[in-house]
Amino acid sequence: ANPMAFVEDEARLYVQAAAKNLNVPLKAIQKEDAAKETDGVIHLGFIHDFSNYAESVKIDIKFIETIIEAYSGTNKPFLTSSGTASDIESIEKPLDDSEPIKSTNGRGAAEAATLKGADRGVRTAVLRLAPFVYGENGSYFIKDVLHVAKERGEANFIEGSTNAIGFAHVEDEARLYVLAFEKGKAGAIYHGTNRWATFTEIAQAAAKNLNVPLKAIQKEDAPKIWPQLWWFYVRDARATASRAESELGWKDTHPGGLIDDVVNGSYKQK
Repeated sequence: ANPMAFVEDEARLYVQAAAKNLNVPLKAIQKEDAAKETDGVIHLGFIHDFSNYAESVKIDIKFIETIIEAYSGTNKPFLTSSGTASDIESIEKPLDDSEPIKSTNGRGAAEAATLKGADRGVRTAVLRLAPFVYGENGSYFIKDVLHVAKERGEANFIEGSTNAIGFAHVEDEARLYVLAFEKGKAGAIYHGTNRWATFTEIAQAAAKNLNVPLKAIQKEDAPKIWPQLWWFYVRDARATASRAESELGWKDTHPGGLIDDVVNGSYKQK
């Protein structure tokens, strides 16, 4: 049996198929023996279309409900993906994965749909990844910060801001999926991050990487510099992972962290 029924590219194709007609279950799941042939499902196919975010969430929920229906009563794992930044409403303290869902808006609604599967005999769990998943010269967000800084000839940060954003190495996030697939509990939320850096520190690292000056801007100017992602860079998104650590044995295994990798590691300009 295939322990990873859907990898990222496959899942994206299935989600796009569902988008064509949300009233029709995915053909790939209609086989009577589909659930018998696989060990479970790992869903990584959320459509990151920030211009039509509500529709992306709607499609995601339909996909989740279809999988739960197909795997109902099997007690097989079904892991869905989210982010720690999706359920943070306060900057008073880091969000821990032992806490219940605080928001059912946006991807929080997809998280709630996932956890309902536990009542239908599916070992569902929500895996919230770090906002900055870094390493191997990847990450949409880190690449965006570096690209904008290179284009502008300066790395920008919000003057007076102390907001911090969680990070984790891609290898540690991948290990979280393996651990949750093997021994995650039904209805659980697991975080893949317990470290963070301020956006100012990230901008400083970008400046060092590109050998460009560091320049403060006012918050109201952020949308001009990062049109699609300014809201992401100015918010506080710290999180901890006590449940992932205690139940799965997960931990961060890359002590150098995001800042070191941007300055001296895989993102270093050649």
